[in-house]
Amino acid sequence: MRKAVFLNHSFYYVIIGYFILLIGWNSYAVFTGNYIGLIPIVIHLLLLILIITKNSISRIALKIFAVVVLIGASSLKLISALLKTFIGEFSTVNNDDLIFNLLKLTIGVIILNYVNKTIRIESVSNR
Repeated sequence: MRKAVFLNHSFYYVIIGYFILLIGWNSYAVFTGNYIGLIPIVIHLLLLILIITKNSISRIALKIFAVVVLIGASSLKLISALLKTFIGEFSTVNNDDLIFNLLKLTIGVIILNYVNKTIRIESVSNR
């Protein structure tokens, strides 16, 4: 049986806390009437379960999450804001959204870096 081994225990607890925070954030959105928040809740719960059980899929799942959701989406939003600025529609660009997207991009790069460096998949014998 193969298991994920987290070499950095601090990262392990920080990533669990991060997903709990995201689940709480999206739960608040659902309770205020935004039911589309159920989709991220399900995704974050699945990732949280994979991480807590140290499933061998957790490494690739975290990489996909970081690249697609955090880095990819934030990069596209930043590019669209830059394009709006270049064509002269700077008044429609929200500075708070820019800062939030830069923060998400930074978090995505940090998560991807730590996943590559601190998670190993090892075989564990069942006895």
